[in-house]
Amino acid sequence: MDIDRPHVRQLTEPSEKDLQRVLFILHETISNDTVVKVYTGGSTAALSTYLRLLLDGCVDSGGLFVAWTSPDSREFDAVALWSPPSKDWLPWEEEEFLSQLRQEKKDWITHHAISKYEELYKSAFGAWGYNAGINNWQLKAIAVLQECRGRGLGKALMEVVHRKATASNHKVVVDCHSQIAVRFFHKLGFQHQSVKNFFSLTEPGFAMWCMVWEPGRKE
Repeated sequence: MDIDRPHVRQLTEPSEKDLQRVLFILHETISNDTVVKVYTGGSTAALSTYLRLLLDGCVDSGGLFVAWTSPDSREFDAVALWSPPSKDWLPWEEEEFLSQLRQEKKDWITHHAISKYEELYKSAFGAWGYNAGINNWQLKAIAVLQECRGRGLGKALMEVVHRKATASNHKVVVDCHSQIAVRFFHKLGFQHQSVKNFFSLTEPGFAMWCMVWEPGRKE
């Protein structure tokens, strides 16, 4: 067995230890992310609630995948959280999450962010709008520990879902907000569908790209 090749596993019944490892990786990799900070207002409590709700939804829908570089490793080093076709949840619309935020942040999410997402998906998919994401594989989060990057873990996590999408003739949809992420997904065969600018009075604004991978399209 080639121990240098990334190994991926779908966790359908993760243990408590598995769940804690996923949350650790997410905290280590995305807690300082620009968009995460905008959505959480820099609140540690809101961040923890958001990540737990995100993970709970992925576990319930069968969308939790993990990867590691060696089959002998005791712990995985990367995670991907997916919303499979016909499954969806938005943690930032949950009252449990919103209750952790200041009122101005709640207002920003409900009056600006949600409408911007609707514009993003209508621009990308026309009348289908956000339903195009719900009806296909949609990436919620992907995270690789800093010391394990450059070993193909992220690519391996994406390719597993590419194969599942091909088998069922579904697309794969991702939203990303950095040029680095756009280049990463483009190398994997994703095509840019739409981009919208999100604005905030209290934090830096950001651009959000919607990208799509389709079965049969050459990477």
